[in-house]
Amino acid sequence: MNLSTQSKDQRFKLNSSFNLNLDRNNTVPTDIAQFYNLAPNYPLYDEKGDYYWFQQTLQNPAAYMERSSVSKSKSLLANFSAEYAILPELVAKVNVGYNLKSMDQTRLLPNAGFNPLTSTGSTASYGNSDYQSYIVEPQLNYSKNFGKHEFKFLLGGTWQQRISEGKYLDGSSYPSDSQLANMAAAGVIAIRNNQYADYRYQSAFARINYAYADRYLVNASYRRDGSSRFGPNNKYGNFGSIGAAWVFSSEEFLKDQSILSFGKLRASWG
Repeated sequence: MNLSTQSKDQRFKLNSSFNLNLDRNNTVPTDIAQFYNLAPNYPLYDEKGDYYWFQQTLQNPAAYMERSSVSKSKSLLANFSAEYAILPELVAKVNVGYNLKSMDQTRLLPNAGFNPLTSTGSTASYGNSDYQSYIVEPQLNYSKNFGKHEFKFLLGGTWQQRISEGKYLDGSSYPSDSQLANMAAAGVIAIRNNQYADYRYQSAFARINYAYADRYLVNASYRRDGSSRFGPNNKYGNFGSIGAAWVFSSEEFLKDQSILSFGKLRASWG
């Protein structure tokens, strides 16, 4: 869904978008295409109606269908932006973004799907993962012209956070195959993977631009950034820069030449 609107005087503008996706996948957790060259008269069942097994060397493809895998996932991506012209020269705006992803997966491998001569019993696997992130970016823009003088000022900030976590478990020693979907019924639980990550970022910044006759340019910027990835005793850092430029191709003594279309000299410190 997308939504865009603005006020009649066009001083207020709003844009937003939302994307939601839900998915449920139920498949066999094994590629049965590997049996493409199996003899067409290979028996799937014995005289008792049980799965037929040829010693320990060949898997019964029909037995694979006893196995199951269910994966459920959802994702949400949302973006929102709004701006308001407080004055013709002063505009406030904010951008907001949110992202959500999650998945739950269960894989069931009952004993009936294994060769009795090599089977070690029924097993099951359970996995889940979650990811969430958001970002907020407010800004204040000021722009003013005084004859040949042009002045611009930007003040803004950023708040961002990303959290991801997930785990993957294996279960075995179930009382019966009917209990495979119940993780609590497993006699043995093994943790194959367990992870958690939390990233946070904050920033405040300001920038000033000045131009005279679109020919002489000066700018200065300053920002203070904080990140969870910085060292424990230095979570915040300050960064600044100053720059100047001269668009010499706009000078009067170069107006009547056809060799150079545009030329600029630039220097920066920071």
